[in-house]
Amino acid sequence: MPAPPATVAAAPAPTYTPAAYTPSSGGYQSNAQYSDVTGSASGHWTWNGGSPVTVGHGETVEGIARKHGVPVAALMQTNGIREPGQIRPGQRLVIPRYVSTAPKSAPTYAAQPKASGSVHVVKAGETLLSISRGTGVTVATLAKTNHIESSKKLSVGDRLTIPQGGHQVAAVQPPAAPKVAEPHTVPAEKKIKVASAAPVQTAHVAKEEPQTTETAVKAAEPGGAMPSFRWPARGRVIAAFGSKPNGTQNDGINLAVPEGTPIKAADDGVVAYAGNELKGYGNLVLIRHSNGYVSAYAHARELLVKRGDTIRRGQVIAHAGQTGNVTSPQLHFEIRKGSTPVDPTQFLGGA
Repeated sequence: MPAPPATVAAAPAPTYTPAAYTPSSGGYQSNAQYSDVTGSASGHWTWNGGSPVTVGHGETVEGIARKHGVPVAALMQTNGIREPGQIRPGQRLVIPRYVSTAPKSAPTYAAQPKASGSVHVVKAGETLLSISRGTGVTVATLAKTNHIESSKKLSVGDRLTIPQGGHQVAAVQPPAAPKVAEPHTVPAEKKIKVASAAPVQTAHVAKEEPQTTETAVKAAEPGGAMPSFRWPARGRVIAAFGSKPNGTQNDGINLAVPEGTPIKAADDGVVAYAGNELKGYGNLVLIRHSNGYVSAYAHARELLVKRGDTIRRGQVIAHAGQTGNVTSPQLHFEIRKGSTPVDPTQFLGGA
């Protein structure tokens, strides 16, 4: 009996779609469905970025490979061709591109040398410029060594590396506070002292804590021109300025005047002190003048002004008496340049 005919299963013919060509990339992109077009990369040759060609009539694998300067094996393997005779006219092939198989080396960077040298801790008032001057290292080098901007504002406590070749910064001293002039001191027998405790004042005396003559006038400075003062009262000079025969010093002059004689201000000014706490001077008035001089009036019977009062030249400020360590009515009168007693007679003129 004849053999039964073989049964053949019907199957649709495969549809051919060429690999997509992207002009911007300069070659075909992978399309793994079509091994006859793209194939797989092998060795140093790859379809990625290759050039597309169309097989012409009569062309062979060897001829195409020779024409484009690629190995036959690379062309076949790249396009998935098993036998040279498998290609047909109109078929699209990819001419593979040669690439090196050596892995790309990671980018290298010049190693930054480790900063060497000393470490400086920033102190108050220091800047990159001041540290640069103190170490002999330029601002640019300091900034580069410490990876900061050359204009960076430093903070107290920041640590900066001083590179080799520089030296440590000398300690920065903060700006010195302005010096205050020390009060002029006068020997105990020459200066007027105020008791530390403020006693009860009379009705005519300000109730503020009493001050020494030097304290009242130490801030005043004499003017450039020679001042002119009027006589505080008219009387006979019974004690001149300067040293006495007994070795003591008279810081002013003493005028013999009748009890109750008006005592007048030698010039315009402000009352710096009015009271009787100064031992030996009795009731005393000190007037500070705008030219830096101070006038003093001692041994008064009563005071007519108080501390802080503004006084005009010739104004009656007290009445003469014999308070303090004197035994007859008189006026002790002083002129001080700042806090230094000077001879009043060189300044006294008319009314």
